[in-house]
Amino acid sequence: MKEKTRNLDPVILLKEVGLSPTMQRVAILRYLLLNRNHPTVNMIYQDIRRKIPTLSKTSVYNSLNLFRKHNLVFTVPTDEDEKHYDLRLTSHSHFICRECRIIYDLKLPKININDEINGHKVEQYDVILRGICNKCKSKKS
Repeated sequence: MKEKTRNLDPVILLKEVGLSPTMQRVAILRYLLLNRNHPTVNMIYQDIRRKIPTLSKTSVYNSLNLFRKHNLVFTVPTDEDEKHYDLRLTSHSHFICRECRIIYDLKLPKININDEINGHKVEQYDVILRGICNKCKSKKS
């Protein structure tokens, strides 16, 4: 089954899922589209408030939670207290380096799943791999 490619215009993405494209939502979604670095709320807030001084951290939290409910973003499970956010544009997995804490996107081979596994209907799956990235491994050598 071919994966549907989503439009990369934040206004269109918001409208597609039934959300009003407010200035704050568009700015936050645009940030996520342009910065594929698995940012935290603080990272997003610090960057966007330079352009929108009236933006509050609460607006960033609320927008991200709304995006999650509408399946635009998801949180990457880490060992940290702060959540990291990622766009849900294509299926991909993540690798988290235990040394530098950077989160990398990984394209793993497609997993063939049935409509049900052990009686459970599978709708999506998330894979998190942990270890030492190439950069940190090279530094140790």
